[in-house]
Amino acid sequence: MIYGYLRVSSDEQDVNSQRQGVETCCKEHSWQIDKYITDEGESGGKDPDKRKLGPLLKLVTKGDKII
Repeated sequence: MIYGYLRVSSDEQDVNSQRQGVETCCKEHSWQIDKYITDEGESGGKDPDKRKLGPLLKLVTKGDKII
């Protein structure tokens, strides 16, 4: 599985611009995102388990990628 993880912490940031960056990276490597995980309005300093990142990290297995 390849996961696209998008996180923005403020109203000035936009997940769409992050999504474009992830998609550009994937095109360069011939990868395709299987699932996007989005944390909007979440600080990067917040415990990952209190964001969607924590459960995602517990879900991935060897060979998976998080972009």
